[in-house]
Amino acid sequence: MRDNPHNTNIKNQNMCQDLQKRVDELKLMASDLTKFSEDEVRKIISSILPQIPLFICDFEKGRIIERAVSNNSLENLHTNVERLSFKPADLNDKLQRASIINDTMFYGSVLFLGNKEINYERIIGSFEACGLIRENEDGDEIMSFGQWTVIDQISFVTIIDPLKKYKNEYLKTLQEQQNKYFSQSIKESSCLEIILDFHSFLADEFSKDVNKAENHNYLISSVTANIFKTHGYGVYYPSVQIMGEGMCVAIPPGMTSRIILEKILVCKISKRGKSIEISNQKIAILKDKTNEIIYFDVQYLK
Repeated sequence: MRDNPHNTNIKNQNMCQDLQKRVDELKLMASDLTKFSEDEVRKIISSILPQIPLFICDFEKGRIIERAVSNNSLENLHTNVERLSFKPADLNDKLQRASIINDTMFYGSVLFLGNKEINYERIIGSFEACGLIRENEDGDEIMSFGQWTVIDQISFVTIIDPLKKYKNEYLKTLQEQQNKYFSQSIKESSCLEIILDFHSFLADEFSKDVNKAENHNYLISSVTANIFKTHGYGVYYPSVQIMGEGMCVAIPPGMTSRIILEKILVCKISKRGKSIEISNQKIAILKDKTNEIIYFDVQYLK
């Protein structure tokens, strides 16, 4: 974990007042995002970000990231690595939490280090990507979970609410480190209050539980992530669907050469009321020197 080497510190009270004005304007936009275009939102966010510190987390070589992808059935499995990677930008016709229309991100899930409650990334991925769970419906769904390993460092802007009382110890630690950096970076106390308020607002935007028919409510988070992407950063944020008991990442497609797919597991997710079962169905290997995926029934490999 480290600070942001590219930020420009606020140096005087006039800059604080200007920043407050811009933050208030963005909050006003957030109250009804149907009234504003992507360009309007981008303009105001772009005027704020250069004036504030950002908190950066680095994923070093060996860190595991898991990506969940839905299947139609066990007879219709994904046969190449690209399908288990990011969605092609030209097929992305709606806003998502960290990607704008006609753009894309590699979305994945990671465990808290030392988490005793959740032992598998696929639990986080299931809640984030499974339609049955997200829409609270009963039924069965087939999901493929690709386990990707970091082979070259990836840096993420970390979205942690500086004002929230987190229960999870990992988030508490992350928050303390972030807030310490913010207080060291900002000399004007009034400016620090604005900075903390803005980051709290941004964390709210990234943690919105958005109805699938109201994707316009992702406008602020998706544009912000797109700006981070242009500066070579992914985004690291608490899982929304699993109530912060795990973390999600959004990695720019240009940085996916820094991760490699090593394992694939196909699972059946069954939901009946409040009961959710994840059962292993198939595992897969990658054919040498190709992106072809070869599947095996789990029982054959016992």
